[in-house]
Amino acid sequence: MNITKEEVLKLAKLAQMEIGDDELLTMQRDLGAILGYVSVIEKADVSGVTHSPPLVNVLREDSDPHESCLYTELLLNSAPRRVGSYVAVPQVRVNKKSVARENVSISEDVKVIKK
Repeated sequence: MNITKEEVLKLAKLAQMEIGDDELLTMQRDLGAILGYVSVIEKADVSGVTHSPPLVNVLREDSDPHESCLYTELLLNSAPRRVGSYVAVPQVRVNKKSVARENVSISEDVKVIKK
């Protein structure tokens, strides 16, 4: 399936990705191949398929949970740096537009997320 450069750029904008000119042709080819494969799958005849596997919980039973906050102080004391009852981590570099949109405040070396 063919996909235009404009469609790739529009998808990149929706995904908040920056695509260079060198990546544009590769993305155009790859997305076209993916959409072509999806169109082949859509044509598959599944009218005779009636079997669906039963739904089963694959998680273990929580038979003996530990006391809440039992390991909090141990974890915080073993962290290289802490701020109150939080583990302090180095700042993650992010796009400033997404920071404003997500209500995130960034200090010099600690990222604090306000929800």
